[in-house]
Amino acid sequence: METGAPEPSPSLPRTQHSLADSSNPELSDEPAVDVRSSEDWGQDFEPSAGLEPGSGDRARLMEALSVTPVPVDNLVTTAGLPVSTVQTLLLELDLAGRIEWSSGQLVALKP
Repeated sequence: METGAPEPSPSLPRTQHSLADSSNPELSDEPAVDVRSSEDWGQDFEPSAGLEPGSGDRARLMEALSVTPVPVDNLVTTAGLPVSTVQTLLLELDLAGRIEWSSGQLVALKP
């Protein structure tokens, strides 16, 4: 009996909930698989996992912050730190309750 649904690949396990039905033959029973490898990112890609900001980085960011809201991009430029480091440090400060966020990615020290 032909239903219009594609046959699942015998080499891949079937998903518990089927997305395929006779009304949309483009949907498949095959699970999505991420097949990217580290080479797919290019030679310039260097993951920063495991690298923690140092105390010097924290001091540079604290000097760039003030009670007046400033764009995060300005903090990156002023502190001279990588974006990932600034974001990590801002997350630490936010969790500690030491900064406040305004619309438009503006951040300021709490008075």
